[in-house]
Amino acid sequence: MHADDRITGPDPLRRSTASAVRLFLLLWIVLTAALSFVPADLQAQPVEDLLVDDPDVPWEIQAGSVEYDAGGDVYIAQDGVTIIKGPLRLSADRIRFDRKQMTADAEGHVILTSGKDVLRGSRIEINLNDETGVIQDGDIFLQESHFYIRGERIEKIGKDAYRAYRASVTTCDGDNPDWKITGKEVRVRVEGYGTVQHAALWARSVPVFYTPFFIFPAKRERQTGLLVPQLGRSERRGLSYSQPLFWAIDDNSDATFYYHYMADRGHKLGGEYRYLLSPVSKGAVMFDYLEDRKIDDGTGNSSELWGYEGDAYDRPNADRYWFRMKADQALPAGLIGRVDLDVVSDQDYLYEFKGGYSGYDDTAAFFRHTFGRDLDDYNDPVRANRVKINRTWPRYSANAEVLWYDNVVRRRWEETD
Repeated sequence: MHADDRITGPDPLRRSTASAVRLFLLLWIVLTAALSFVPADLQAQPVEDLLVDDPDVPWEIQAGSVEYDAGGDVYIAQDGVTIIKGPLRLSADRIRFDRKQMTADAEGHVILTSGKDVLRGSRIEINLNDETGVIQDGDIFLQESHFYIRGERIEKIGKDAYRAYRASVTTCDGDNPDWKITGKEVRVRVEGYGTVQHAALWARSVPVFYTPFFIFPAKRERQTGLLVPQLGRSERRGLSYSQPLFWAIDDNSDATFYYHYMADRGHKLGGEYRYLLSPVSKGAVMFDYLEDRKIDDGTGNSSELWGYEGDAYDRPNADRYWFRMKADQALPAGLIGRVDLDVVSDQDYLYEFKGGYSGYDDTAAFFRHTFGRDLDDYNDPVRANRVKINRTWPRYSANAEVLWYDNVVRRRWEETD
């Protein structure tokens, strides 16, 4: 799971199973509804009674040919079949529907999209009576959680139950993601738990952890528990392990705590608290701290090993931290209050922790998405802190602001910031 599984929604692994349910059901509706586009002279009997659909939204179908076998009550559409309704789009080389058996299969470059969620496979077979099915060489991408599920064979084996063989799950893009979990067999039951047999955690192409059996929650609702860890190795940090713990406090707030072990640098601890009272009133407070084992005091090759180029200053402090906060608050008389705080211990901290959980990149992306406001660049030693009150009328607005520019270098090296 990803660190951005905040109050804006459930975590990706829980959302992935819920979205997979919706994708299968949408495929069922799309394939069944496609029959309504067979020309009237080819239909054996009306199919409107089979459709649970909004009649005000039209279906569209494009195909090179549509055939009907009256003896078997089978419809076949082929030659670049595309079925569209609103945000739903199913395309395949060939789609076959057996009305008697209530089965359907699509084959050849099968792509089902629902909004920005995408399901792909070489072939999909669906039993419409018991809502079971199989995806061959399939993968599912869920946009909201940015989550991928891939498998040589993905089966829907019952109501809200799935099984995948030679499968992998990840939140990273690309054929060689930063991390993924693979398994010989993965089983998931929505509102229950998932299991992985012969599970392996990978850092890119390197397996870093193996267990013969792994279990994880698969709930739609936010659940307190451990999120997926991050592992790595670098010359500056040595072997590193980052473990987040998510706490679902209540319907309006949650928190994530981070423990980041770095063999060469020490233990970095962090925490985030988020709340959402209304679309206008919301906030997030984040803090990290590290007692660094390495300093850049200008002696020997310390600047080369533990400093960064781009400024003429060392970094002799071992106490390193980053406090940041953004909040919006509805006030009386139609006023809106906004708070932006950004206080960092030294000019190199955001270089050092630009990526990873609670790093600059994740924090900036979350603030931009949630509040529509950015942080100063990670390489800027002057950090803006402000408290602002605004009132808007139809033809004019009023703003009052207190603004403090914190010069990190001057705060460390000079008497006056």
